[in-house]
Amino acid sequence: MIWITVLSLGVVIVGLIVLFGSLEETMKEITFPLRHDDIIRQQAREKHLDPALIAAVIYGESKFQQRTSEVGAVGLMQILPATADFVA
Repeated sequence: MIWITVLSLGVVIVGLIVLFGSLEETMKEITFPLRHDDIIRQQAREKHLDPALIAAVIYGESKFQQRTSEVGAVGLMQILPATADFVA
């Protein structure tokens, strides 16, 4: 009887560790995917923007994968070269 209680408690503890370990990583990924956190945080400070906004644009445009779109937008934020020249 005692070994069943100890085993059950062990299973619950292991389950909680697995759940909260996965949950923590999932929450980090959802709230702020930190693949380029140093650059995102630096640019956010310089431009007085919320780093989560920059990360959201990057995620929405490219899912953090460097590529060129069908219309020629390049980079993580998918900026067209003409737009980048205008903004610069």
